[in-house]
Amino acid sequence: YGMFPSFEPILFKHPDIRDRDRPLFSKYMPLCRELSEAGWQPLNALATCDEPHVLVEQFGDRFLTVFNSGKAEAQVRLRPLDGGRRTVRERLSGKSLTLDGSALALGSGEVMMLEFEKEDGR
Repeated sequence: YGMFPSFEPILFKHPDIRDRDRPLFSKYMPLCRELSEAGWQPLNALATCDEPHVLVEQFGDRFLTVFNSGKAEAQVRLRPLDGGRRTVRERLSGKSLTLDGSALALGSGEVMMLEFEKEDGR
C-alpha cells in the first residue's frame, strides 16, 4: 500500500520483541520508502489484471504492487497497458518476470512489488 507500518510502544520497551522483528524491518522498510517516495497514482497506466480479488496499484512511473485479497491462490494475468510484453523485476524475491498475459500464481494474502524499467532502460 506504500504506507509505513505503525509501531506499538511495546517494541521499544522490549528488546527481545524488537530484535525478533528487526530482519523484517530491514527488508521491508526500504521498499515501503521507495513506494512512498514514488507516490501513489490514482490511475494505473502500467498494467491491468482481470482477477476480481487481485488489487493492482501504481506508484510513480515504474512501480506496481499486486495483492491477492482473496481466500485462495489466484492465477494472476498481468497485461501491460501499452499492449507490449514487458520484463519487470519482482523486488521481494529479486526475480525477473515477463508480463504478457501468462499466469503467475499468487497465494491468498500475498503481495508482489514490480519494478518496470524506466524509458531510458535503467
